This record gives sequence, structure tokens and C-alpha cells, in this order.
Amino acid sequence: MFTWTIVPLGPETRPLHDELVAANGGHVGQCCPDARAALVLDADGSCLGWAKYGTPEEVPTLRHGRGYPEGALPTPDWRISCVFVGRGFRKLGVARAAVEGALDLIAAEGGGVVEAISDPTDDHEVQPRSLPCATVELFERHGFSRVLRVGAHSWVVVRTVEPRDD
Repeated sequence: MFTWTIVPLGPETRPLHDELVAANGGHVGQCCPDARAALVLDADGSCLGWAKYGTPEEVPTLRHGRGYPEGALPTPDWRISCVFVGRGFRKLGVARAAVEGALDLIAAEGGGVVEAISDPTDDHEVQPRSLPCATVELFERHGFSRVLRVGAHSWVVVRTVEPRDD
């Protein structure tokens, strides 16, 4: 079992994020945090991955412009738009830690309804490099429910996060 530290993306942590981007060839799809993100750091303080999240104003569409017809679902308070794990760190629990970190940061900011779009389900074989988010099963293990199928194997998932009392 690995122990991760979760930190929010900010001016002090941006260099850690940028190092992971560079280590992955300077390209991480459309999952490059530009607003908020929960960064997953290892014991040495290196960034292994992140979950990008924000309000609907900050994250107007879920991923790659994918979404659903306007009015099909109520507008959430928050969106997790992508989960990225660097090469060499996949299948170690980094995506799980990133989602947990994003949910914790959302709770600290008042909580509310959180929406995400899953990648193809665990029973659909895809190459890990093509996954810019997390599987529907990972989201379900964190209390999300499937609410709308988008595409052959992806789902919009939703859960409510209670505010954290600090």
C-alpha cells in the first residue's frame, strides 16, 4: 500500500505539475489543469497525477467537449473533468487517490453535487494511455451513481459531497 499526499494546484505546486507534464512528453491530452486540481505527491514530493475539478463556470464541459444535451441533467455545483496518472505510476492507486483528493478539496470548499464523466468501464479493454479520466467503477467506489450514458461505454456519474467542517 502506498501513501500519497494530496495538495491543491497553486503557484507553489505548479512546478511539480509541470515536471510531470514534461516527463510525459509535454503532452497529457486535454487534461492539463488550468484552474483547480488535486495533485497526488509521493513520499519524495514528486507529482504522480491529478484530478482536475472546478465549478461549471471553470469547467463548462466535461472532457474533450463531451457532455450531454443541455437540460438533460441539473447543473452540478462541481465537475471532475479529468484524472491523469503519469507513465510508470498507473495501476498503483494514484487515480483513486486523486479522486479522493478532489472530493476532499470540494468538501473543504463547501461541498455540493459533483459530476464527472467516466472512461470506458473495466469490462471494456482500452489502452491505459487513452484514459484521461477514471472508470465508472472507480467513481462508483467513491459513492457516485450512473445517471446518463454518453457513448458506448462511458457514463455521466453524480454524487453529493457534504461540506467539511474544519
